[in-house]
Amino acid sequence: MISKKRLVIIFVLLSLLAVFYYFFPFSLEHIGYTNKIYAHRVNSKEKLEASLLYFKGIELDLVYDSKKDILDVNHPPTKSMQLNFNDYLSSLKGEKPRLWLDIKNLNIDNALLILNKLQVILNKLDYNYSNVLVESTRPESLSIFSKAGFKTSYYLPPNIYLKSKKEKDSIIQLILGKLNRDNNLGISTNYKDYNLLKDNFPITTKYIWALTPRVHLDQLKVRSILKDSTVSILIIRFRSIKGNR
Repeated sequence: MISKKRLVIIFVLLSLLAVFYYFFPFSLEHIGYTNKIYAHRVNSKEKLEASLLYFKGIELDLVYDSKKDILDVNHPPTKSMQLNFNDYLSSLKGEKPRLWLDIKNLNIDNALLILNKLQVILNKLDYNYSNVLVESTRPESLSIFSKAGFKTSYYLPPNIYLKSKKEKDSIIQLILGKLNRDNNLGISTNYKDYNLLKDNFPITTKYIWALTPRVHLDQLKVRSILKDSTVSILIIRFRSIKGNR
C-alpha cells in the first residue's frame, strides 16, 4: 500500500505537471516551427514579460488616440488601461521581440501620424522595422508603412469559407485588387480560411492565427499551415498568470 507521504508527493507532482501543461503554449504539432509562432494578444506589461519566456514574437493591439497623440495598447471594447505603447516597449529588459501590430483604427487619414509616432518610439529602442508587422483592415493606409521598411498585412474580412461561391469570388477579386496596388502587402486571417488563400494566393505572404485549444482536431491542419513557406507567422493562444486581457 502506498504511504500517505508518497500520495502527497504524487499529488503535488501531478498538480505541478497540470499547471505546466496549462501555461506551456506549444503542442507537438508546433515542434520545429516555434520560430514562426507568436503569442496572441499580449496587451499588458505582465503578459509581455511572460511571453518572452517562450516566444520570439508577439501580437498586440493598438488604438491611436489623436487627442493625446499616443498609441494605446488595447483591444476594444475592453476598457483601456491607459497603457502607452512607448511605456509598454520601454519595459523590455534587453530582448526585443518581433512585433505584430494590429492597429484597430488605422485609416488613410491618420496613417502618416501613426507612422511618425511609431518611428519615434521604435527608433528610441533601435528597433529594426523589418521585424515589425503593421496590420489593418484598411490596406490603402499601409503603403507608406511598406515604403518605410515595415512589413504590412491586409486583415481580411472574417470567415470567407462560410460565404457562398458568389460572395467568395467577389471577396477574392477585392483582395486581388488590393494586392495589385501594393506588391509588398501580405494577407492575414483565421486558419479556417487558409485553404482558400493557398489556392487563390499561392505566392502571397500569409499571416495566420489559430486560437484553438491545445487539444483540437484541427491541430494537424495547423501543422500543415506551419510547413507552408509562404506562411510567415502563426499566432497561437497564450495564457499568462498575470496580465491576460
